[in-house]
Amino acid sequence: MGNPSPATIAIVTGGEGGIGAAIVSRLAALGLRVVSADIATAPGATGDDAVIRRRLDLTDAASIDAFVEEAGALGTIVALVNCAGIIAECTAEEVPGPGVRRMLDVNLLGAAHMTAAIAPLMTRGGAIVNISSISSRLPELANAVLYGASKSALETYTRASARALAPKGIRVNSLAPGFIDVAMTDAMRTIAYGEGSPLRRVAAGRMGTADEIAACVEFLLSDQASYVVGATLVVDGGLALN
Repeated sequence: MGNPSPATIAIVTGGEGGIGAAIVSRLAALGLRVVSADIATAPGATGDDAVIRRRLDLTDAASIDAFVEEAGALGTIVALVNCAGIIAECTAEEVPGPGVRRMLDVNLLGAAHMTAAIAPLMTRGGAIVNISSISSRLPELANAVLYGASKSALETYTRASARALAPKGIRVNSLAPGFIDVAMTDAMRTIAYGEGSPLRRVAAGRMGTADEIAACVEFLLSDQASYVVGATLVVDGGLALN
C-alpha cells in the first residue's frame, strides 16, 4: 500500500456496516482518502475530505460500473476491501428463494465484479481484501447453509484472483472473522444457536470487536504483508479450534 496520502484511494464496500465502518475509519486515520460504498448510503451523499460516501448496489452491474468510473477519477486506487455482505436463511433441504440469490449476488458476484473492475485501475503494490466469515467452517449453521457456502466460494475466488493478479503486483487475500460484536454476526449467531450462547466455544472467552478486524485488514493491505498472497486470515478468537 506504500505511503498513504489524500491522493491515494482506498475503496470499502459495505462501509456503513459495523465491520465496514471500522475499516473505513482506520484507513482514513492512516491518511488514505476512503470511498465508502454501501446500498444503505443515501443517494447523493458526499462525506468529507477523508471519507467519500457513495450509494452502491452490488446486485446492479450498471451501479457498479458507474461507481468504478467515478472512483477511478478521484486518484490512484491502492486498496479495495470487499466487505459488503448479507445473510439469508435456507437449509440444505429447501429450494433457494430470491433472498438467497440476492445474497449470492452480493457476497460473491458483487465482490468478483468489483475486483475485476477495480484491479485494472490499481498500480503495482495495490492490495485487495475480501471479507469472508468463519461460517465457511461451521457446519452447524444449518439454517443458513448457503451463507457459509457463499463465503467458502469467496475464499476460492480469493485464491484464483490472487494467482491471476500477482504478476501485476496486486495482492489478494481474504479475512474470516468469527463472532464479532456487530449486528451482522448477531443475526448469524441467532440462526445457528437461537438463544444459546456460542461463547463457550470461543477460546478467547469473548466476542471480537470490529476494530480488531479492521486492524487485521490494515495489516493485509500493508507492505508488512507483502509476502501474503491468496491466504485467508482467520480471526475468530480460537472458535475454529473446537
